[in-house]
Amino acid sequence: MKHLTAKQTDILVKLAARGSESAYGLQTSLGTLSALKKRGLLNSRHGQGSFTFPRNGIMWSLTPAGRAISVPAKTEASKDEG
Repeated sequence: MKHLTAKQTDILVKLAARGSESAYGLQTSLGTLSALKKRGLLNSRHGQGSFTFPRNGIMWSLTPAGRAISVPAKTEASKDEG
């Protein structure tokens, strides 16, 4: 798998902690989330209003592959803090 950007890694760590979140809640673009979905790291669930307000109406969550990547990233982030 190609290298992930710092923003993409940050999103994976946030979703590992939160479970499911919208692009608005993650404060990121739909393009970034769609790129992670194309890599097989995220799932999207279209809820009410997702057509009109996709940034709020689409909920994003980790796939098993995304979860496997987010755990090592989370561990590395905690090592940097200590």
